[in-house]
Amino acid sequence: MDNRSMDGDERYYDHFQRGNVELVNERYNEAIVDYDKAIELNPKYAPAHNFRGYVYDQKGEDERAIRDYNKAIELDPNYADAYSNRGVIYERKGEIGHAIDDFNRAIALKPNSAEAYNFRGYAYSFKGEVGRAIQDFNTAIQLDSDYTEAYNNRGAAYWSKGEVERAIQDFNTAIQLDPNYSMTYINRGVLYTSKGQIYLAIEDFNKRIKLKPDDPLAYNYRGDAYRVKGEAARAIEDYDKAVQLNPHYDTAYCNRGIIYESQRDFDRAIKNYNKAIELNPDYVGAYNNRGKAYSNRGHNGDIDLAIKDYNKAIELNPNYAEPYNNRGGAYKKKGEVDHAISDFNRAIQLNPDYANAYINRGITYESKGNFDLAIKDYNKAIELKPNLASAYGNRGLVYDIKGKIEHSIKDFNTAIELKPDYAEVYNYRGFFFSNRGVFDLAIEDFDKAIELKPDYAVAYSNRGSAYHNIGEFDFAIEDCSRAIELKPDYADPYSNRGIAYNSKGEVDLAIKDYNKAIQLKPDFANAYYNRGIAYSSKGENNRAIEDYDKAIELNPTFSETYNNRGNVYLHTSEYVRAIEDYDKAIQLNPSLDTAYQNRGEAWLHLGEWEKAKADLHLARSMGVDTVAAFQHDYKSVAEFERKNDVKLPDDITAMLAQE
Repeated sequence: MDNRSMDGDERYYDHFQRGNVELVNERYNEAIVDYDKAIELNPKYAPAHNFRGYVYDQKGEDERAIRDYNKAIELDPNYADAYSNRGVIYERKGEIGHAIDDFNRAIALKPNSAEAYNFRGYAYSFKGEVGRAIQDFNTAIQLDSDYTEAYNNRGAAYWSKGEVERAIQDFNTAIQLDPNYSMTYINRGVLYTSKGQIYLAIEDFNKRIKLKPDDPLAYNYRGDAYRVKGEAARAIEDYDKAVQLNPHYDTAYCNRGIIYESQRDFDRAIKNYNKAIELNPDYVGAYNNRGKAYSNRGHNGDIDLAIKDYNKAIELNPNYAEPYNNRGGAYKKKGEVDHAISDFNRAIQLNPDYANAYINRGITYESKGNFDLAIKDYNKAIELKPNLASAYGNRGLVYDIKGKIEHSIKDFNTAIELKPDYAEVYNYRGFFFSNRGVFDLAIEDFDKAIELKPDYAVAYSNRGSAYHNIGEFDFAIEDCSRAIELKPDYADPYSNRGIAYNSKGEVDLAIKDYNKAIQLKPDFANAYYNRGIAYSSKGENNRAIEDYDKAIELNPTFSETYNNRGNVYLHTSEYVRAIEDYDKAIQLNPSLDTAYQNRGEAWLHLGEWEKAKADLHLARSMGVDTVAAFQHDYKSVAEFERKNDVKLPDDITAMLAQE
């Protein structure tokens, strides 16, 4: 204590010192009262302006703080700490150039100021100049080897460079120097979360919460850790607490939205993203995430809303790869595959290591029939992420289409090995088995897919189809009905249920389902094909032919449609047209044994005995029971001869009358 008099204007110093005590004890309003009095008594005392600015800084009143720092600098242009303090405010406001200018001035005035180097290092980190940031943190630590904050900040800089071990070492040092420096627990916890060391992360967040029970940041990050751990309820509890403590915490709302989206509660997810955007209209991640929620919810118009959100995210950050990838997915859902591929290309251009963008582009190439390009993209995704199950699963599908059976089943098995809870791949493998007539294994896989994902409409529809193929028509109808209940706008289960109804003889119900399938999916070739079968069974031949015509227009390479249309022509005595269709069916699929049987019967009507005999022999050699097939169509040789007023040659009669 000096001996200066407390009389008159010199009492300013007493108020200044009392203000400092109030500041240390975080009684900010009381501190301001004392600093106000000190300034009133001595308006030219720069430290009072500087310290009052610091109090306003702590209260979040940036403009008042800057005014005080400006005044302190005006009164004392060599006041290094005032430059440093003002630089911190500029830094927080995002005015990094002004901040660095102030820190440079502070360092020039006070070269041994560890604080100024630390602050400038933080500003360089913010600019992405990590090398310069680390240099400044090194200098700060050299000047003050016990400078906890500098270790913490250098750790964060190392982490941004991917030097995880050095980051952890710095965080550990910061905590050793000051176990109560709670921000380091946050940083180390977030790093542990990124490494998948969730237990250690939660332990760090717990320590931060113990030190600062009212810190929304700690609850938010602990929520992230619980989310990664799969403990959704605990994550939501933490996000709830974070927004309770800070109702303006946009990130916590966004993160809570991610949890609700993962639970397929899209409405609540969207509500949270809306709040995040309301609080921060430039929040790129919230637009991107809301776009995903709209896309996955699938209500009428949701895809357009999703694209609108992705557009906004891209407008705000044109170099952010993820919204391009997501917008590509939305365009694919709309059937705009060229726009989709353009977006996936851009995502990959921005981030050449973006494995999911390669997968999505591969899926889109697959939908266009560009199977080799699809496989090339799946290969690249696997090269980038050898344990990415979805890349193997999707590649397995393409190998199946290309007939590479061993490659396909190997990829499905690998995907399941990498991700045993991967419901989609069980569905893919079940479909693989179903296509090869191994229906018991197919049903096992569909069972597993449904066990893992009880609302998996596609798996119910596929299992229904498998049940139909083993004659379990009621089970088939039950599964398809469940798929429709889960996803009323999904065309496939209507078509599959129609097939089961048709097999039960409930043809009108079958046609009703085919109508709905076609309404939902106007280019659904199989639905037209199956409705053609139903109309044919009712004797509505013109309608049957119309449907077969449409099915052929949509899928000109499906041999069965030509064969069935040929049957309608055969039954309406248009034998030449029937033979043309059987020819096309055989050209497309030389192994289609029934087409040879049917063409042989058509030749009989035309009296082409040798051609008929050749086709019937060939059908028999391929496994067709030619006698049973002929008797199904005509009952007997005598009945055929009576109806057609013709006498079959003895050798053909013998062929068709054998037991």
